[in-house]
Amino acid sequence: MKAIKKDTLYSLFSLIFVFSAGLFLGYSNDKNMEPSALAETLVESPVEQTDSLQPLTYKEWLKEDNIKYRDLLIENLDQLTCQEIIDQHQEVQGIPDNNYSISYENLITKEVYNYRENDLTVVASTSKMLTAIIYIDLIEERKIKSDSPITYSSAYYQAGAGAITADAGNQSHYPLDEVIEEMIIHSDNTATMMLKNHYRNNFGNYEKKVQELLRLREEDISQYDLSWNRLNTRYLKEGLKMVSDSSDYEELIQLMLEAEQPFFLSTYVDENMAVKYGQLGDGQHDIGIYYIEEKPIYLLSVLTDQLTREQADEFMGGINLNLATQARYKDYLNAFK
Repeated sequence: MKAIKKDTLYSLFSLIFVFSAGLFLGYSNDKNMEPSALAETLVESPVEQTDSLQPLTYKEWLKEDNIKYRDLLIENLDQLTCQEIIDQHQEVQGIPDNNYSISYENLITKEVYNYRENDLTVVASTSKMLTAIIYIDLIEERKIKSDSPITYSSAYYQAGAGAITADAGNQSHYPLDEVIEEMIIHSDNTATMMLKNHYRNNFGNYEKKVQELLRLREEDISQYDLSWNRLNTRYLKEGLKMVSDSSDYEELIQLMLEAEQPFFLSTYVDENMAVKYGQLGDGQHDIGIYYIEEKPIYLLSVLTDQLTREQADEFMGGINLNLATQARYKDYLNAFK
């Protein structure tokens, strides 16, 4: 083996020393570096995160595909009060001031609006909701059973829709739950007369019971007026509030949701609207509770007089469409709070 020259050996040792020193210094710097700083030298910094998502404006939200009847919605709906919505519909359709009364209450925003709410009128089948409430209370109090027999008599017969009216004379009794169902879903008049008379025959004064139910005195509304089925929007709205406030009436709410009624308040809002309409002569009425994901949002009772069927549909239906759309947008905004 050839001998290594002295100057070559010296150069080799110098190179090893410099290399080792570099390794030592690199290790020291890495050891003293914060973990996060070290990580940043290994990977690229992430893209800066933006603030939490902001809600869409009403106009942006309105462009979504699932918004129905956009051409019937009032501009800047998110900024309007119930009164402004109603006033616009009245003006556009030319509805006379004396031809309607309204009571509205939003259970979320606490907005309340009333117009001629104390005017008594024959409310037709809208009062059937009160009859159902009375019997549901009796069931809860165990004074009657849901399948208790309710007597039919030819004296109780009244023309109209419903299976009991259609079946009149074929049976002497019907189970209570079936009678209530026909009264609410199909607005069966015979079923209603059977229930009112069953109450009178077994429990007492029906009109006085309605007073007690609504916490009213004779000076507030007389039994005579009630015997002629005269009420107002305020009393009907209180009945709606009673139903929306208690889980005892869940079955009644379900029946009202299933009611065969593609008109009046349900003209454009055919989902999530628990309703009971009434119609007699020139009087066309409707009451309802609007729900979002099974939560009651607002109560609305509307009584009209001397309107055509088309006017009643457009007036009540248009108002309710705008109120429901406004409520949906406000519910959307609440998700960002």
